[in-house]
Amino acid sequence: MDVARLVQGEAGAELDRLYERLRPEVMTAGVAAVVASADHQTREQTRRGLSAEQAAALPRAIEAAFGELARRFAAEGVERLVIAGGETAGAIIDALGIRAVEVTAILDPGVPAVRSIGGPDLRLVLKSGNFGSPDFFPRAIRCLERA
Repeated sequence: MDVARLVQGEAGAELDRLYERLRPEVMTAGVAAVVASADHQTREQTRRGLSAEQAAALPRAIEAAFGELARRFAAEGVERLVIAGGETAGAIIDALGIRAVEVTAILDPGVPAVRSIGGPDLRLVLKSGNFGSPDFFPRAIRCLERA
């Protein structure tokens, strides 16, 4: 994800680019990863290219972008998502219109697998930043494959 584009007036184009790039993988292989993380040097270069207002808006813009991508994939029939990052999880849950969930499994302490209730029928794994074992992502995917 080119996060700078999200606050430089190109959010729609960046979301379209990501969606079109990921869609074939998600629809055929069933798995894709989207990250808004980078090494320290790249983060600093990005910050230097932004105004103070853009830099302040960046965290919310990233969360909104993840929410919109999840919404688009759910509309295409994707029913399973692994979400890392507490604020990101909240933004995705809101974007998907999920108001209640049922815990179906605990992958690690503080890391639930859930099923949505009263909205789109989705299976999700919700991981906050400091939770989860080193092999979390493969285990989360296997958990959802069984759901």
